[in-house]
Amino acid sequence: MARDLHDDFGRILPMLRFSLEEFLETVRPLTAAQQSLLGQVTEKISELGRVCNRAANNLRPDILDRLGLLATLEAECFEFERAYRNCEITLQIHGQTKPLAPALETTLYRVFQEGMNNLREHAEASRAEVLLTFSHPLVILTIRDNGRSFVEEEAVGRARRQGRGLGLLGMRERAASLGGKISLQSRPGQGTNLRLELPIIGKEKGTVKGRLG
Repeated sequence: MARDLHDDFGRILPMLRFSLEEFLETVRPLTAAQQSLLGQVTEKISELGRVCNRAANNLRPDILDRLGLLATLEAECFEFERAYRNCEITLQIHGQTKPLAPALETTLYRVFQEGMNNLREHAEASRAEVLLTFSHPLVILTIRDNGRSFVEEEAVGRARRQGRGLGLLGMRERAASLGGKISLQSRPGQGTNLRLELPIIGKEKGTVKGRLG
């Protein structure tokens, strides 16, 4: 579904914009009112494209299909550390890696993203650790930092105000829908520990790509 949204709308929307521009060439010059209406229509086309991209990304991030889960986490940790040089981040993979269902990979990645967002926006941490553990029957994602503590309700409210969806609340719902759970510990002087536990669900096709020590 995500690929269909991306491919079909990615093909149709540029054609729609091109057809509109072709039509306008036949009716120029435009009045001020027509120019204003044109601006509104083209902005709606652009907005529709953004909505479709966001919907497709929520269903299945394209980067997971291109790189695989492990390589994606590695690449994003590297980019985070390069962008925020005052924070050292490490990634470790423990246990025997297993092919995971797409829904599991997506949830792991989304919770990882939320953890990185929290780290970026308020933690002021100098060190963070990302740990992905394959421990049958669970796969466990842990994100620890030594930054400032926070109150979960305030973090959820901030995410809503900033238009980032439901933040941690949304991640809890994602985890629960797969039979998993999220625990969050954040205490003054001890940083934050975000832990996601999901029951391992195999998949009939595809494998976990990437290999990290």
